[in-house]
Amino acid sequence: MAETLASQKIMLERKGIEDKQSNEEMARFFEKHLFEIEKWLGKQANMNIFYVNYSDILENPLKSSRLVNAFLGRSLNMDEMVNAVDKSLYRNRKGTMHV
Repeated sequence: MAETLASQKIMLERKGIEDKQSNEEMARFFEKHLFEIEKWLGKQANMNIFYVNYSDILENPLKSSRLVNAFLGRSLNMDEMVNAVDKSLYRNRKGTMHV
């Protein structure tokens, strides 16, 4: 959550939007929103959900790509999936802000 909030704050700053909510308020909002989404998803009989941790993808894109490919039951282009991962975009590790 800290990484997501840090990223959100930086994005708003770059857009020139003043963030008037505290990190605690934003965390409560996001957690409530995620809870509602997960609750809704749990009621969808026509969907299967596969969660992938962003940092896991960055640490081992091939393994993550294989897991996604297996979940989808397809023969996706693994090379393209792995090459699409850009570690330089991971700027907000554990709540730190890197601008």
